[in-house]
Amino acid sequence: MDAVLSEHGSPTTRRTVHVGCSAIRWVDDEPQPGWVEVSILDADGRDLRFFDKPPIFDADGVLTRETDYPVPLTVECTVLAEDVVDGRTLLTVRLTGWGGDDVCRVRADQVVDPAR
Repeated sequence: MDAVLSEHGSPTTRRTVHVGCSAIRWVDDEPQPGWVEVSILDADGRDLRFFDKPPIFDADGVLTRETDYPVPLTVECTVLAEDVVDGRTLLTVRLTGWGGDDVCRVRADQVVDPAR
């Protein structure tokens, strides 16, 4: 693991975590195997949306055209920084689970155990 500095200069260690999110709808059947829309609420309450093929978010084959949405999921992230702001622990993460390179801030309580 790499040691990095948080935004406020405190050292933290890069680690991989899973952040809770939701598959909110089936977008289209083409190109195969289809496309889904996934939503993550960031620490500031913004609804971030991502689109990709179902297997990228779901190794179990749950996300299909017939699925009742929303479906709770997790996405793999790399923690870049950890800070306490107004008494809340916030993590700056890079969304890495599907090869994305998006960075956002999430609350520490959004980190979940993917085995649940």
